Amino acid sequence: MREISRKVARIQDEGLTDYELRDLNDEINHLFREKGQWERQIAALGGANYRSGVPRILDDHGEEIPGMRGYRYYGRARDLPGVKEHLRPAEAQEDQAEESRKEQRIKAYQGQPPAYFGNEDEQDGVLLQEEVNTEDLGWSEGWRRVAATMHMSSDVELPAMPRPPPVPLDLSAAAYSKNAQDTPANGASLLNALPTEELVMPDTVTRKDMEAFMLQAKKAALRQECT
Repeated sequence: MREISRKVARIQDEGLTDYELRDLNDEINHLFREKGQWERQIAALGGANYRSGVPRILDDHGEEIPGMRGYRYYGRARDLPGVKEHLRPAEAQEDQAEESRKEQRIKAYQGQPPAYFGNEDEQDGVLLQEEVNTEDLGWSEGWRRVAATMHMSSDVELPAMPRPPPVPLDLSAAAYSKNAQDTPANGASLLNALPTEELVMPDTVTRKDMEAFMLQAKKAALRQECT
């Protein structure tokens, strides 16, 4: 019984693989069959009948251990592929229904046009104009706050907002592939708000530059020591 209890406790381990669960469940069933054979042999020899009044084996939920033809499934073995569908068909059907609902929700977003995801909202120019108006309003309010803080005269003309002309955003697949082919190496078309000269990668210091600098520094140190 100690070995059976130890194996029944071990079969609850979440780290066991499906193969280990099947082997361990087979070992538990083998031990129970061997235990039953010993009990029947003891009763046949006139000894105590240990099988009489033995309570049913229940799980953590108070339910009888499921199985068929004397073979039972313990612990996590009841969740093995094929076992759960056989022992608990109602729960298996609920899980399958939940999976099908998830697949339907995923498929609902597949094959939708770009307008469904809002990728064409700026094509008509209405949203783009609203964004421009909002930017102008924020710029003018910010300028008034700056002018009031610096005690500037009200006659000072409001400067224009420094920005490039607004361009509708096109997120269609055709436009994306075209931009990928036409985009220059410096990325100026993607960041047209910045000057091209600011997008150029700076020159990095090479090994030769470092060696030349160290040589000049050593020469300067030697000249300073000699003087």
